[in-house]
Amino acid sequence: MSERDRWLAAGDEELARDCEEERFRSGGPGGQHRQKNATGVRLHHRPSGVSAAASESRSLAENRRRALRRLRLRIACEVRERFQGDAFAWPAELARYIAGGAVRIDPRNPDYARLAALALDALLASQGRYAAAARAVGLSTSQFVGLLERAPEVRRAAAALRAASGDGAG
Repeated sequence: MSERDRWLAAGDEELARDCEEERFRSGGPGGQHRQKNATGVRLHHRPSGVSAAASESRSLAENRRRALRRLRLRIACEVRERFQGDAFAWPAELARYIAGGAVRIDPRNPDYARLAALALDALLASQGRYAAAARAVGLSTSQFVGLLERAPEVRRAAAALRAASGDGAG
């Protein structure tokens, strides 16, 4: 398991230990019930240099959970690992989401970040070609594209990889 995959597989507490946490007050509507406490959370993952923030909730704990979820997806989108190519096999703990001819995982599931990271690695190794990347990971092209399009940030990362690889057709 790569270092990135260890970060993505870590529990919330373990991942948070590798982060600097900054609390802040976020903007919002004014008035009598204006948020006066610093419940916004910004996390900076020291080993990767990736950051994520959340401030939608009035709850510090909820904003921390959201920031950790966003941090996982950002790491998955921004930290690339060398793709194994012919030796690739989905890790056993992830293979259960890819069984019976369908990819079944919600993007809010912490394991989604690992699936997306591996798919993005395959896309990079395939010079941005969906069909070639899908074959490399044992999925149909529509399953592969569906996996990448479940979360907007992953979809944007895939589009950026395709654009950087040229036309990315196929």
